[in-house]
Amino acid sequence: MQILKVRKRIGFASSLLLASLCLIGETLATEIHKVAVTRGALYVVQDNGSVIRYGEPNFFLKSKGPFVDRVARISGLENITGFEVGANHALALDSDACIWAWGSNRNGQLGFQEERIISAPKRFNNICDVSDFDARGYSSILLFKSGNSVAFWGESVPDEIKGVKYDFEEPIKSVVAYSLYFAITENGGVYAWGEPGTMRGILKTDAKSSWEPEKLDVPCRVKQLDVALDVMFVCESGDVYIYGKNAAGTLGTGDTNSYNQIKKHPTLSGVRKIMGGTIRIAKLKNEKYLGWGDQLLGPIEWTNSGYALDPIELYPPEGVVGFYSYQSSIFFIDKRGDVSRLIPEEHWLFPVKYSLEDYSFKTYKYKGIEKE
Repeated sequence: MQILKVRKRIGFASSLLLASLCLIGETLATEIHKVAVTRGALYVVQDNGSVIRYGEPNFFLKSKGPFVDRVARISGLENITGFEVGANHALALDSDACIWAWGSNRNGQLGFQEERIISAPKRFNNICDVSDFDARGYSSILLFKSGNSVAFWGESVPDEIKGVKYDFEEPIKSVVAYSLYFAITENGGVYAWGEPGTMRGILKTDAKSSWEPEKLDVPCRVKQLDVALDVMFVCESGDVYIYGKNAAGTLGTGDTNSYNQIKKHPTLSGVRKIMGGTIRIAKLKNEKYLGWGDQLLGPIEWTNSGYALDPIELYPPEGVVGFYSYQSSIFFIDKRGDVSRLIPEEHWLFPVKYSLEDYSFKTYKYKGIEKE
């Protein structure tokens, strides 16, 4: 069995940190965890091992101080090289390849310990040798260097397999957590397991859940994927393959039809990265940005006028080198380290509808960092 090689950790000069990490992250988005995004906030790992938050704090990740929409340094973290954040918990990786964690464990996402809430970042000295990890939604997954193995925790995971390592025969490059768990191989193959939910049928089994990793039939070398109620596979070639409900136009196909087989996207090509889940953003190889998906932040049955079914070109501020998005939280980063949050305009008729066709930006200055 081939053992994963230890990835080289790169030091960044402060003035070039964000520009460099974004350019690298566009190519290896699931491997380089220098930036993480959740509802209302962007987290960025600095070259000195600290972590900065741009935006609004999450209740479960906030240990003290006012709830202010600002740029703040997260206290209690040391020597951090990677960061991921879920709905109400966070994981960080340090220079010794050990895991830090804090937040809510109500859904078992921090099931490697017994506390219901971890109020401040805590280092787990018994969880090291980690080469990749993810913390989306109410789940956590770790990829270990030794044994080419994964362990995972989260909502609906049976007790008997929580935290139990599964060894892969193929070398694994990166992992993704959601209701389904994914592993991307060094050769661009994709394994999946867990509870399919709205993606019922993506696994061969008819059972409600399958906890044995199964290789999916994606006809390209996959470099990155974006998972929510459906999934988009981004290929090394720039092509995109899709699967799932697409109920709110979240696959950007111009319709709301379900895709019950893994199929090539009818229009998207030359794609570098896709993120967002419900409102998705893509960066193309020609440096253009596109957006589409569910702009209706309310009951889905009210109206379908809140859907952007076809990708719309977005125009970020000048100097932007990358983006990170989750649901309606869309952030662009420029080479100075400043962050611009896209603010879709509220529609006068439907106050819960946000339009990607009309938007403004809120800017967070890198030099305006405060202590948390």
